[in-house]
Amino acid sequence: MSRLYIHQSILCVFVLFVIVFPALHITSFASTTAAGILLFFLLIYYVLRHIYFSYKSHQLPNPSIFNGEGETLLMLEPSPVTAYQGKLFSGSGFCHFSIKKGKRKAVSLFVKEKLFTITDHRKNTYWSARINHHRIQLMKAGDTSAFKAIKVDRREYGTTNGEIYRIVKSAYTFAIKKNGKTLMFVSRGLMPFSMQRIFSASTPIIKFDRQAREEERIFCLLIYFVH
Repeated sequence: MSRLYIHQSILCVFVLFVIVFPALHITSFASTTAAGILLFFLLIYYVLRHIYFSYKSHQLPNPSIFNGEGETLLMLEPSPVTAYQGKLFSGSGFCHFSIKKGKRKAVSLFVKEKLFTITDHRKNTYWSARINHHRIQLMKAGDTSAFKAIKVDRREYGTTNGEIYRIVKSAYTFAIKKNGKTLMFVSRGLMPFSMQRIFSASTPIIKFDRQAREEERIFCLLIYFVH
């Protein structure tokens, strides 16, 4: 935005000196004078907007929510202009995860699976996920092993080794607990004022337990998006 307004300011100066001022020397039409006054006020407006956005871009906040234990990320949810289902950013602005939804795939006559691709930008790796009404299956690129979770009920998943993942929801929070311990906690409407300079107040804040395994973090993110 800062660059946009400085370019518009330069354009106003160009029109004033190349077109309007020479025209005033040739003719004294009221329309030429009015155009010059209008461009002058537009120039002032564009310069002020340029200064405002230049200042704003250098006032990036450093909120305390990123200083606690575990990993805290800010999530930008899907919009009509992006193919991503969501992106998760650190407080420094680095994109840690991105989730992209694929096409539905028919497994049988009555079962269809949702396909997702999750990219871990820190490690430059990606996961593929297949989700249906009965289970969630994760597969890491280059790894033959898979993480599978069977759906027990509407808010609970279980694995073959006895781990239970439970969804706990409220109006403004979303949590996933493993055997009673919180792995991921999502809150809305709790954005610090300093962060509202660059993020909406309703931006989801995601907190991961630092002992959560890599596949568990991906699994928790998928559950959040499909619910």
